[in-house]
Amino acid sequence: MTRNSWASKLNTALLKFRTQMDSQEFDTKWKWLEAQPETSEKELIEAFDRVIHADHPNPGRLGCPGTSVLRQLATAPESFDCQQTLKHIGRCAPCLDELLELRRAVISGHVGARD
Repeated sequence: MTRNSWASKLNTALLKFRTQMDSQEFDTKWKWLEAQPETSEKELIEAFDRVIHADHPNPGRLGCPGTSVLRQLATAPESFDCQQTLKHIGRCAPCLDELLELRRAVISGHVGARD
């Protein structure tokens, strides 16, 4: 998967996440993104990361899907369609951290679907 398609997937996930928020919450945390159509993948990930860590720390890892599921998403996001897992990641800082780490490893070639 190319960087552009990963950014596109992230944008789609952010739009889905936006629909789960009330408009006031969106306006205070995400409105600045609409003013920046050229926002890079890195900026989007950093913004999403800040909000998730502030609002959903989940230190006890309650309800987390596990590394194997996150690895599946990191290695083949185009074929991953478990909405429950995607929703959980959007509300769990530890899972987001683990997913981003796995994704970095996939991009660098250090992790595959069976690692």
